[in-house]
Amino acid sequence: GANYFGTHPVVTTYKDGKFRSTDFYEGNMAEREEIKGFSWTQKDFLAENYFDNSEKSKTILCQGIDAENGSLDLSFFGDNNCHACEHNIVKLQYPL
Repeated sequence: GANYFGTHPVVTTYKDGKFRSTDFYEGNMAEREEIKGFSWTQKDFLAENYFDNSEKSKTILCQGIDAENGSLDLSFFGDNNCHACEHNIVKLQYPL
């Protein structure tokens, strides 16, 4: 699942009759070499679980999300080009 029009990847699970937020990576994604240092990369932050606001999961803003073939693929701008420019896209994959 995701919120804010799909730009905050927050993995949710349904277990024991409840929706739960699930962290799907360790550390800070913004520090990965593939996207670190680009003006488009924002810091990781904690997002509340909509169904249980006492629960939070670490997440990050990205430009695209795709979930197929057993992985969660997050797309980021891999450059410092202007907003209207064509961008190099970096995809980070996380197994589901």
